[in-house]
Amino acid sequence: MTARNYWLVLEGLRDENSSCGCFGNLLERTPGEALWQDLFLLLPPLLLAFYNRKSISKSFPGIRLLLSAILAIGVVVFAAQNPDLHFIKIASEIGSSETQKHFYRTENYRLFKGKEEVLEAKIYESKASTTILIMIPQISTSILLEPRTRLFQTLLKDHILKSADGTLMFTPELVPQKQGQFEMHGDGIIFSLENLHFRLTDQLSQKVPSQ
Repeated sequence: MTARNYWLVLEGLRDENSSCGCFGNLLERTPGEALWQDLFLLLPPLLLAFYNRKSISKSFPGIRLLLSAILAIGVVVFAAQNPDLHFIKIASEIGSSETQKHFYRTENYRLFKGKEEVLEAKIYESKASTTILIMIPQISTSILLEPRTRLFQTLLKDHILKSADGTLMFTPELVPQKQGQFEMHGDGIIFSLENLHFRLTDQLSQKVPSQ
């Protein structure tokens, strides 16, 4: 299916920026990335299936069984040592475009400037996607982070409206300014703006980030 989708893109029959949708709101992949990554992920199980295989054997394939166990344990250890894998709550459903424009105040995250926590920062998140909105009094623009694409954008505060219940909404005239991509590590999201370096962490990690 991914190969067919990639062929349609090459033939100009489908948008080249279309995502395969395999990971929902977590990750966006181009048709080419989806094809080659899926082929690469297919190689390990194929190698395990044929490695040290005997034509006729009623016993358990000891070496293959051992390799499978080692790889399975390795995946668990890797996930445990990389908390950024669960840094962002994954939205279970893709909301409508109208719902994604609403942002709600959250206390799930902490913002640091160097080692100092920015207590006056106001952090909002969309309930329909993984997008995070940050507002800091010292910064002239608001900050928009999209963890699924690692895209870092800034917004003019004049185009952000607050409703009676505290929900933030964007005006139709709002045009985000792309600032590039941010870095994501085990202890948070790192980005820089106006010569200031910030780190966003979730409440699961109470460590004060290093310089």
